[in-house]
Amino acid sequence: MQTDNKPQYKEILGIDEGLQPIENSSFKLVNWTVDVKSKGWDNRIGYESLIPSVEKRSNWAGFQNGGPVNSVYFWNTHQGAKSWLLYEQAFADIVTKTFPADANANMKLHYWKGNTLQNAVVDNQRSVQANDELYTHYNPIGKNLVILSGNGRPLKFDGVKAVTLGFLEAPNPPIPWGVNGDGLNFAIADQTVIPITPHSFNMDKSYGVGSATAFDENRYRYKVSFIMDNGSESPLSSASIHTYWETFSNAAPAYAIFNDRRVAIYLENVPLGPDGCIARKIYRTKNLTDGDTIEEIYYYCDTITNNNETNYVDYTKDTRLGSVAPDDDASILFPAPSTRFSATFKNCLFLDGGQADPTRIYYSQPLKPDQFRALDFFDVGSRSGGDITGLFTYYNNLLVFRENAIDLVRGDVLTGFTISPFVQGIGTRALHSVALIPEAGVIFLSPDGVFLIAGGLDGGSEMTCTKISGPIVNTISRISKSMIAKASGAYSEKWREYHVYFSADGSPVNNLGLVFHMEKKSWSVREGFPVGCLTVDARGELIFGHNVGQTVGAPFPTAGMVPAETGLFFISRCRNAGHTFIYNPAVGNTPAFYTIQEKGPPVSTWIGANLNFGIGQIKKHVKQVYLNCFTEGSNTYNVFYNKDWDYNYTQSNFGLAQRPEYVEQNFYNASTGKFVYSPPLNVNQIVAKWEIPFYTQLKFPVANMAASTFSVGIQTSNDFILIDYSLEFNASGTETKAARPKSAY
Repeated sequence: MQTDNKPQYKEILGIDEGLQPIENSSFKLVNWTVDVKSKGWDNRIGYESLIPSVEKRSNWAGFQNGGPVNSVYFWNTHQGAKSWLLYEQAFADIVTKTFPADANANMKLHYWKGNTLQNAVVDNQRSVQANDELYTHYNPIGKNLVILSGNGRPLKFDGVKAVTLGFLEAPNPPIPWGVNGDGLNFAIADQTVIPITPHSFNMDKSYGVGSATAFDENRYRYKVSFIMDNGSESPLSSASIHTYWETFSNAAPAYAIFNDRRVAIYLENVPLGPDGCIARKIYRTKNLTDGDTIEEIYYYCDTITNNNETNYVDYTKDTRLGSVAPDDDASILFPAPSTRFSATFKNCLFLDGGQADPTRIYYSQPLKPDQFRALDFFDVGSRSGGDITGLFTYYNNLLVFRENAIDLVRGDVLTGFTISPFVQGIGTRALHSVALIPEAGVIFLSPDGVFLIAGGLDGGSEMTCTKISGPIVNTISRISKSMIAKASGAYSEKWREYHVYFSADGSPVNNLGLVFHMEKKSWSVREGFPVGCLTVDARGELIFGHNVGQTVGAPFPTAGMVPAETGLFFISRCRNAGHTFIYNPAVGNTPAFYTIQEKGPPVSTWIGANLNFGIGQIKKHVKQVYLNCFTEGSNTYNVFYNKDWDYNYTQSNFGLAQRPEYVEQNFYNASTGKFVYSPPLNVNQIVAKWEIPFYTQLKFPVANMAASTFSVGIQTSNDFILIDYSLEFNASGTETKAARPKSAY
């Protein structure tokens, strides 16, 4: 039929849920990505297990009987040469197929050992956070990875083992030996100072503790500190007991064998440091000749370059002591034992104060994540904005996220750090949704939508915070605000997409995903992806932990657990959305067993914008719909349409993605492993050809009806690449009826 209007809608954008949407936008877009070649919408996505060839196994091997993955993080060093994939997960008893009543009883932190089915335990005392709390946070600094959970000990992982972050207690002082009272028989005295005997290089003149003048008083005290492998120094111990003696005269028989009358002091019970300690420093006073009236100033004496010897002999003269010992405020006990998150900024480790001190930020010495000074902190409690909820480094700024505000930390160690307000009224509790998009800025999810922080403050530039989720206001309203802390997001350079998954409509787990496509600067939705936590590896692969795992024991001992999925997965172009157990009944002597089977590809839905063609009050009669796509074999597609925002959609028909005017193309049927429409193989045709897809137009008729607005959509689990679409319609001039009159009822 001849029609008057043939509008074409190119470069279809993502979701626009407004009442007056952009014409080439989508009202609904579920489970699509952007095709790199055509810039159209491609539904060839899915997810698959991170374990190779899992579909061919009768169980989940090393990952069998696992509960939900509590957190996941990819960490790499040495320019990607070394990498670790860490995750937290609890496992059921392999025999009983049951989990302990206490969810924390066997929650462990693991890392996955490459392309194997083995994992290593980093920490076996992890805990599950409440629904309104952040899950475990990971942050690299130097050669270490800081691991924080808020309700467990803060950890520092070096790729081999995890040790406690910071100094939880000060060293105990060493015990210096005393002096034999008569000064006559040093050799037989118990716990006495040792005389310096003659040496080939005149050791008695160059070394030794105390005065060489007869009858002088000698009094000394000691302190000790721990040195960690990153150079951090602990607080100094309290002072040791005094060691005291009086220098004897030349007439004393014991001094007949040496000349200088100085001694070496033997220290015992030199404290051992915590895991990660590589040395201990000894500090000592100079001779306190006037007893307690002299100020006790401690100087560097020596370093014990190990963490196993508990004894030390001091023969350093006062004139050979080093610099003055650090002040008491130069290193303090770890100030935030319940810290929940951190960030590395200007080589310093920044920490929140934890739930007990939620408005305070502490920062360490540069490249010394264990060492904190007494006055190196900020407190934002005097300003409105609520508690601190996250830290994130953005170029020359440290973003301090709060419940209803964002602050900025700037500066450095030399000039001093400063903190100032950036945005009021916008904040987030979803720290794990924060991600950096190169050339765009920092993106994050808040209860009010998704925001993008762009720009900077250096060189006269301006820093802005803009809401970019305006077109998806209806979807944003579904966020379960009490669960938003569990939201998880990441940006993939491979996909050129930002993904964020969160709880919607009161779900106890993350059940809805949003994808921001950089190619189109617009949104789509992901459904059916069980993403509990998300990370991205060096190649841009989006790796996630299953949000449910296996929670119920199957009826047979060899069956494992149900549901079938557990562990780690990654989003891919695999046309499959998970796996399930298939029950195989007993046959003869063969007992019943389960095998794993693919669930098949996810269902993808696209619905175009509700179009009024520029004049909403005039009725239009749409006749034809043209979907421009790539041929994809003989896959069928459910095409439907809607008028005037109706609740119901009208079915058009099912079409094939083949050019209607030509011979059908050859294509490969993955389920049968054969090429369809290919002539029989012969000696002249060794391999059948899977022909390159053609750009083609699929035409679908629309029932004659008058409409003020019109939208068209497709729904399919078959492969489809939608490039653009066009319509044909007539406008008869009929206008929308007047308002409905008053009802008689």
